[in-house]
Amino acid sequence: MRVHEGDRRLWIYLPPSYERDGRPYPVVFAHDGQNLFDTDTSHAGEWRVDETMETLAAEGLEAIVVGIENSGGERMTEYSPFTGTGEAYVSYVVDEVRALVARDFRIAREPERTGVLGSSAGGTISLYAIAERPDVFGFAGVLSPAFWWLGERMFEWIGPRDMRGRIYMDIGGLERGVEGMHRMAALLRTKTVELRVVEEPGAPHNEEAWARRLPEALRFLLGGREPPDSTND
Repeated sequence: MRVHEGDRRLWIYLPPSYERDGRPYPVVFAHDGQNLFDTDTSHAGEWRVDETMETLAAEGLEAIVVGIENSGGERMTEYSPFTGTGEAYVSYVVDEVRALVARDFRIAREPERTGVLGSSAGGTISLYAIAERPDVFGFAGVLSPAFWWLGERMFEWIGPRDMRGRIYMDIGGLERGVEGMHRMAALLRTKTVELRVVEEPGAPHNEEAWARRLPEALRFLLGGREPPDSTND
């Protein structure tokens, strides 16, 4: 379903059992909301989040997904924590979006059941969010992160931080930034985190690739499951 938060649209996915089960559900706050559920609203194809979540529900993994619309032309600024307004954006997600969703839907409040997910600049802001607000986010999906966009600042900022939680990070073999992704993975291995790293050979930087890798990402983030036939770092 779609709701409006001020002048920004949110897309809310509810699990199949939501109406018959009164429990709170894990929640994933996902960036670029217009690209997640519907080709008609997407930039260049959809992530098929609803279809993926239905498949995972049949496997026993259910969660609420909140797709947060990006700001269009200001997207890169909004998702940049050091040279843009990324810090304010994370505060907006925590203080406004989460509060609005919690008012109307049964979402879990524990960090270990609250996550953030995105791709490219949305991936880097997801990693920033779990590092900056561990009191809120306990897992993060960092797909095709654009560390090259932020330069050395992201590595310098992550370096001394005491991080925890569960992080999934991936990249396609044809993408810019493969080396940077593996460099960040090495840095994260020095932290107290559960880390899964995937490089998909021959994959480009687009929504189709993210949709293809999303089930594996969410299996790990929501349940700690690792499929036996994937390519790991």
